[in-house]
Amino acid sequence: MSQPFMHGMNRADKWNVDTPEGLANACEWMRRHITLCADNARWMMPRSGSVIVIDKTNQRMIRVLGVLPETSTETVLHAIGWTWIDKANGEEVPQ
Repeated sequence: MSQPFMHGMNRADKWNVDTPEGLANACEWMRRHITLCADNARWMMPRSGSVIVIDKTNQRMIRVLGVLPETSTETVLHAIGWTWIDKANGEEVPQ
């Protein structure tokens, strides 16, 4: 399925979470992605070397492994009302 042409926006702008339009696009994409994943699925993110557990029951994502930070993912999750826990960076996972 092709994406509609967005006049005046290049691909990088379309996903820039520091802009209202980019954040809205990223939030829509994230909601769809979460819907497709099973509860407690593992999501591999090559750009940061991260492994993330998608805890749908508690609406949180837990980064259990990672080399680089995932600040844009964290921004999007907060925008859609989910919790981000960076266990790979020493954060504790609440029970």
